[in-house]
Amino acid sequence: MGTSAKKDTLKIEFDGTYYGVVSKNNKIVVPFEYDEIVNTFSSGLINVCKNDKWGCLDLEGNTVIPLIYDWIYPFGIGPNCVTQVKLNGKWGLIDKLGNVVVPITQEKEIVLKGKASKFVGINGNSIIVNSNGTIVADDSFETNSPIGNQEVAISQKGNLFGLIDKNGNTILGFEYNKILFSKSKKCFVLEKNGLFGIASLNGKLISNTVYNHIGPGEWMAFVAKKHLFYGVINCDGEIIIPFEYSRIIYSNSKRCFVVEKNGLFGIASLNGKLITDLIYEYVGSGDWKAFVVKKQNSYGAINSDGKIVIPFEYDEIKNLGERCFECSNKNEQIRLKVRDKGVVKIISIFQSEEFSIIEKTPELFIVKSNDGRFGLVNKKEELLTDVDFEDAKIIQSKGGVNTCRVIAAKKNGFWGLFNLYGKNIAPHIYDTIGFFDGQRNLIEVFQGEHCGLLRGDGKGAIPCVFDPIKNKEGERRAYRILSLDTSFRRNCVKLDGFTIPNVSSPTESSYITMKKDGYWGALDYRKMKEVIPFEYNQIDYADYKGCVLVKKGKKWGLLNDQFKEIIKIEFDWISIQLPIIKVKNDNKWGAFDLNLKPIIPIENESIKLIGDNKIQIVKNGQINWKFYRKDGDIIDLVQYSMIEDYYSQGVAMVKKNDKYGFINEDGVEVIPCIYDDAHPFKNGIAIVEYNEMWGALNNNGAIVIPFDYMLLADLSMVGPTLLMAVKDRKCGVIDNNNNIIVPFEYDGTLPMFGMITVIKNGKKGVFNHKGQLILPAEFDDIQHPFMHSTSINVCKNGKWGVYNQFGKEICEPRYDKIDDYGFACGRLAVCRNNKWGFINRKGREVIECIYDEVFQFFEENHCEVKLNGKKITISIYGERIG
Repeated sequence: MGTSAKKDTLKIEFDGTYYGVVSKNNKIVVPFEYDEIVNTFSSGLINVCKNDKWGCLDLEGNTVIPLIYDWIYPFGIGPNCVTQVKLNGKWGLIDKLGNVVVPITQEKEIVLKGKASKFVGINGNSIIVNSNGTIVADDSFETNSPIGNQEVAISQKGNLFGLIDKNGNTILGFEYNKILFSKSKKCFVLEKNGLFGIASLNGKLISNTVYNHIGPGEWMAFVAKKHLFYGVINCDGEIIIPFEYSRIIYSNSKRCFVVEKNGLFGIASLNGKLITDLIYEYVGSGDWKAFVVKKQNSYGAINSDGKIVIPFEYDEIKNLGERCFECSNKNEQIRLKVRDKGVVKIISIFQSEEFSIIEKTPELFIVKSNDGRFGLVNKKEELLTDVDFEDAKIIQSKGGVNTCRVIAAKKNGFWGLFNLYGKNIAPHIYDTIGFFDGQRNLIEVFQGEHCGLLRGDGKGAIPCVFDPIKNKEGERRAYRILSLDTSFRRNCVKLDGFTIPNVSSPTESSYITMKKDGYWGALDYRKMKEVIPFEYNQIDYADYKGCVLVKKGKKWGLLNDQFKEIIKIEFDWISIQLPIIKVKNDNKWGAFDLNLKPIIPIENESIKLIGDNKIQIVKNGQINWKFYRKDGDIIDLVQYSMIEDYYSQGVAMVKKNDKYGFINEDGVEVIPCIYDDAHPFKNGIAIVEYNEMWGALNNNGAIVIPFDYMLLADLSMVGPTLLMAVKDRKCGVIDNNNNIIVPFEYDGTLPMFGMITVIKNGKKGVFNHKGQLILPAEFDDIQHPFMHSTSINVCKNGKWGVYNQFGKEICEPRYDKIDDYGFACGRLAVCRNNKWGFINRKGREVIECIYDEVFQFFEENHCEVKLNGKKITISIYGERIG
């Protein structure tokens, strides 16, 4: 398997004492014998540490670099990489086979400055290492800066600069005062004695240092100055515009050179060809298709080919961006837009005194003229409609939560609609335009005392023959959504025994209710089609299989999802509480089952559904219970005064004659009501009290823990079968089979994420969930870090230390504080004398306590800290990286 494929299947794990590496199928790749492992899988090697010595393994766990170094930096990706190592306080470089590339004799760390050519800096000087790891240039060069493709570097000897290649060969002599790399010109600019020249990227001298200045341009041509005049040379050093101009300006936006001589301007192409004569008094802003110029005291515009695009007849031209120009003279002020096919005149709404902006959307503006008329203008400032409307407005949805899609405009006293592109989508026939429903793409329209509906695109309509209705705020509306009730209960469904919100009802997204001639009906707004006739006094969604509650006169009935009557319209009220349908007549309640069969006669003061299948009935002031079985039968449970809402392990707790017992899902009392107190079943048992002593039962009622205890309490956060118990006033821990896990000799017990803290004579100790003593009760305080942590913080004589989950000391109590997050990336924050640092899993202080504040390490092996009030970022080795 290749490295790139295998690295993603490996993970570092810790067994409580040592680190190892396992594969995706939990096969051990690196044995658990290392004090520290750094995830450098992408490099093809794994950095490991044992007894404070570092080396490298391959991804099969084989030793590649022996564990002899004080420190090894992680390697990069690729075969030809080197990295820094430290041995006996000295630094050097090794390659991925462990070969020493730079002798380990340097006093300071080596700074890698490049990749392919391995430019490195040592003690302020530089060397170059080629891809084979061979030193090709020694530290006689004071600086080496890789450029471009890193084949060539600018180097310095003394006060002079030259160029060397990646093999250390001098390709341009050390005779220049300065050498600059120009990425845009793709060359080196050389300076010697105040004069400039050019060298190519391979170090070839293109031009001697004969120019007073080399200015902006691009790689094929750039401006230069010789003596008092400017010209243009190309990348081969050839003169393409002669040195006879008082100024040359390179313009990237205009894709040309602007040349000046004797106060007049002209234009030259990037290859040096003169496009226009020197006839312009001014060359201004714009781009290559249109920029402002001045000729004989008049302004116009030309393109980079010298073609006139705006004639020279204006006193002033302002560039407004996007090739839009404001042109003015004594007689007029207009805006012109330069397009590929010519110049067009546009309307200005930003600066014109003729219009003012009333409202705007991202696509268009509503403008108002000085005579009070309205019109629509697009974002290109083009007039989309005549300015002859009496009023105009953006139609918003209620609360403005949906995107606006329409504009209403009034003409001859009536409203019509336009889309955001200025197209008329509804004629001017409406007295009022209501809200726009962006979710359903509906617009309310009103004519006189009636209302109707339009689609947002104007392609569908319901005529204005309906009665307006009022919402809760008293506003006039055309329809209501035939949707879920706002209460949580009615907006829920049951799934696998759980009650969850219902967010997928087809009724909610398909139907609306409207009123016509005083009666309610319903429409499928997607098809603009009637689905419930307009003959009801009220319509409401029923929260059951798409059913609908309807009211005719003073009586209620139920329609199914096909809007057919399934419960006759003869009840004072109907309430669906699955799995029953409650009905009311003459202040008495009864119920149907889901097959619409009467199951409870209409003779009760109240009927309540408790949980999913228990029905509480009040008749003549007496509470009775019924039980809805899985098979659909209903049985009486009148003997119970309390029934638990839910089942656990197939049974529910009940109360009868002030005693507790349990019934199963068929309502059968499987554990008799003889217990003084009880808790619901959990992890296979129920804790119960009998004659002031506590024990536990299984779901068949058999006693699995005898009634020997003064108290029993669940400890499932430590272990699923553990119980805290009190016997003879001493605390211990037992399991579900009454086996003693922690002996009864402690004053108290506390559960802590898989561990149990015990208290004895004011001191604390720790047991694990198997009952093994981890730490004796001799500590002043104990902190268990967060879940899944493998360390325990302990306090003794006012100082804190750390133990692992097996009771082995990691760090003796010597710190003032220890972070309670546990080890992250193999580091734990500790505090001494109000300064923070980090220890590793061996308890060694690997990052000195010098920081004012520290934060958590992340998977990327870095951490934010505060030093002298400033935030910085350090690596897990304490190096500053940001």
